[in-house]
Amino acid sequence: MPGSLPAPFAIDHHALGEADLIVVVGELDIRTAPGFSRALERLDASEERPVVLDLCDVSFVDSSGLRALVAGQQTLASAGRPLHLACSSAPVRRTLERSGLADRFSIFESRDQAIAAH
Repeated sequence: MPGSLPAPFAIDHHALGEADLIVVVGELDIRTAPGFSRALERLDASEERPVVLDLCDVSFVDSSGLRALVAGQQTLASAGRPLHLACSSAPVRRTLERSGLADRFSIFESRDQAIAAH
């Protein structure tokens, strides 16, 4: 809707038995990317279960958000933790595809599919 404000940025962490779930809402941009990076850094590196990053309610991603996603994936991979993106959001998918980064991530249509993928 024209003139409407973006959803407030929020990050929630849920430790599931089979995965860590990180739910992100709002815009992932230069203003919010540092908080997003800190949330990923706080994950327990000794865990071996995958991390599911639910981006379904992310309305916008800029280059800062992309850098944070790539850095987070690298950090998790070095700890042996796969990262699965739940990403039915058109803006996120479009940004990943246009940046050439879509093939770098395991992307699923829903949170449940991403959790089940491990």
